[in-house]
Amino acid sequence: MELRTRQGLCVNLKTGHADLNGERLKLTSFQFELLSFFVQNPQRLIARSEVMTKVHFYNVEVLSRSVDINVSRLRKSLGDSADDPRFIRTVWRKGYYFVDEVI
Repeated sequence: MELRTRQGLCVNLKTGHADLNGERLKLTSFQFELLSFFVQNPQRLIARSEVMTKVHFYNVEVLSRSVDINVSRLRKSLGDSADDPRFIRTVWRKGYYFVDEVI
């Protein structure tokens, strides 16, 4: 199953690959799971606690700060900015919001 967004992001849930404007993204397993979760929940506020329970990193307990760090790294891989997000917006003290629309 492929999920595509208006801004050229393509996440292939079957193969575990993600492309942006036709170029393969180099993501860790956790970052891919995180991106997949965001793309499957577009335009919805997602609490950090929900990320921690829904996105698993090889059954290792994920600390809330680890989520923030991996979101930051995911943004970097996407060429995204926290100041002017195209994909992932941080809602301070609440969580994250996937800005782009899935088509």
